[in-house]
Amino acid sequence: MSDRGLVKLLSLPVPPHDLSAERAVLGAVLSGATPLPPLRQEEFFADRHRLIWAACQAVEALDGRAGLVTVAAQLAADDTLAEAGGPAHLALCAEEGSVLPSLLGAARVVRELAQQRALIHLGHELARDGTLSHAEIAGRLAAMPGPVAQAIWDPVETWAAITARWGAEYLRTGWDPLDRLTGGLWPGELLVVGGRTSHGKTAFMTATALRMVLAGTPVDIVTLEDPVEAITRRLVAQITGISYRRLRAGELDEAQRAAATVAIARLAGLPLRVTGIDRHGEGTEDGVLGLLAQATGRVVMLDHLQRVVTRDPSRAYALERVLGRIHALAQRTGQVAWVNCQLNREVEARKDGRPTLADLRDSGAIEILARQVWLLSWPRKWDAKRYYRDYLVDVAKATESGTGPVDFRWDPATGRCWTPDEGPPWDLEQTPTWVTDKD
Repeated sequence: MSDRGLVKLLSLPVPPHDLSAERAVLGAVLSGATPLPPLRQEEFFADRHRLIWAACQAVEALDGRAGLVTVAAQLAADDTLAEAGGPAHLALCAEEGSVLPSLLGAARVVRELAQQRALIHLGHELARDGTLSHAEIAGRLAAMPGPVAQAIWDPVETWAAITARWGAEYLRTGWDPLDRLTGGLWPGELLVVGGRTSHGKTAFMTATALRMVLAGTPVDIVTLEDPVEAITRRLVAQITGISYRRLRAGELDEAQRAAATVAIARLAGLPLRVTGIDRHGEGTEDGVLGLLAQATGRVVMLDHLQRVVTRDPSRAYALERVLGRIHALAQRTGQVAWVNCQLNREVEARKDGRPTLADLRDSGAIEILARQVWLLSWPRKWDAKRYYRDYLVDVAKATESGTGPVDFRWDPATGRCWTPDEGPPWDLEQTPTWVTDKD
């Protein structure tokens, strides 16, 4: 800026600002359709807009995405809703944001005017006492935020981060066909696994968890359906090939008892932690999020979404918020969030029984929030003439990779899963002692 421009700026009776641009930025964020651009609270000129922006930041830190209802609730909780202009001003912001052609352009206006105000303040300090040193002036100027576009996306910096992750953070599930198709799992990713009741959601989850921990990947399982004893039996059944029924009733011969004892000893040394419904109570939304926040595994599995207790009249909205909070938590911690989800009953009425994304129960937002969606089905349920172990995992959504069905084999008596090219599973010592026990 030239000396003449600076003198003109210092002479302005009111510091430069654009309330319309500020409302538009706030409104675009309140629509819930965009994450917060990298603006600072103090860059907004109006005090009420600073309060709204602080509430947006608080909601994003908690839920992952700010919205009109959640920000209003945050302001009310902070006892600043009236000071921020009340619901009427929030609605005005939302209206202006809904017709905003470019969030980046409006955010740039807000930042540039904030920089001008900062220059005015600095100029007044110099004119008043002139005591600032050259180093202090240079430091103040360097501390000003850079261009908004650069803050939102720097391709060079982003590419460096991408290449640094190559080969380092890709998590394999242990199912080679799935890993080849999807590219595996990545830190901060939300994976939704959907299936009808009794179609093996929990069995597939625990089988995958077992494969991952055997490969050294720490996993936490939080189940809202089963006690820890049931999950333990599932794991022992998958390791030994002894049926659930025998393990539950204690009908084991000497060899099976020995195999179960060895399996338990091996489980004790694996990086696997299980929290069952008998360990956490009601399964309220905040309680479940608290349990997930305490998880230390690189993969955190929740079984299942529809069992979360919410307080909202709209179940679909409540579960959308819950899933958003889970995704935000995963992004902050760098963990993979695996969430089991129920499918609508209508899928069973179809001729082939194959589920689609539209069959996800309670919330259409699930397919939007998830980075990957896998849908499970057991063909024997609709075609008894087929080989009873046939089992399908349909990759219905994978944001950055391929989609399509992956064929599995499944023994419902033990919960064991395997792919056709690898054959029946072996035991933990990689010796072929698999036991067929279908009763």
